[in-house]
Amino acid sequence: MFSRMGSAATNSRNKKTRPASPAAKTPGEGPTSTPGRPRSSRSHDAILSAALELLESEGYRRVTIEAIAAQAGVGKQTIYRWWSSKADIVLEAFARAGGTQVPEPDTGALNSDLRAFVRSTLRAVKSHERVLCTLMAEAQLDGEFADKLRTVLIGSRRASLLRVFDRAAARGDLAEQLDRELLVDLVYGPMWYRLLNKHAPVGRALADQLVGIVMAVVRQGDQAHDGTAPRG
Repeated sequence: MFSRMGSAATNSRNKKTRPASPAAKTPGEGPTSTPGRPRSSRSHDAILSAALELLESEGYRRVTIEAIAAQAGVGKQTIYRWWSSKADIVLEAFARAGGTQVPEPDTGALNSDLRAFVRSTLRAVKSHERVLCTLMAEAQLDGEFADKLRTVLIGSRRASLLRVFDRAAARGDLAEQLDRELLVDLVYGPMWYRLLNKHAPVGRALADQLVGIVMAVVRQGDQAHDGTAPRG
């Protein structure tokens, strides 16, 4: 009897102290089973989309971190995890939307390279006209933002066009003494003036006119270099 009681007590203690076996996970259960992109990637994309939508509808000055967070359905801390300021979000959103992405042609001839580049640039400008005007207006009021705009947008576009001219010079299509920075200004200056003043359209016709003007300057530079420039 005592033996049976002792055995029963031992079995009871074993049942109390034996750790419970972990429950088997149902397939698809747990945080790693979420289909599609990670939540952080979806939030990042939502923030950039919200920033661009607000920029187009409200203008830069009226866009706030709070408004971006509300539109994207995230908290402000999520935004500050990736960006330190509104300007950083807006400029990344614009770059992501294609505002800074223009193909850099290399056909082997300056005229065709320049024509393709300028036409592509003005097409991008037309599709983001309101945003560009808003960003440029803000740059006149905020020096720090102006620096970022030059780095992210204006500087990258100028560098691409300079490479087109540099390749032309390396092929002998462009006289070395020509000021390539000034040639870049000849392309972008009229574009920005029309974009901001709105007195004339920005489109394919302007692109072809700009290419014609730049190529005339290039030809004159070549003639001056060869000593065949017309007199008078």
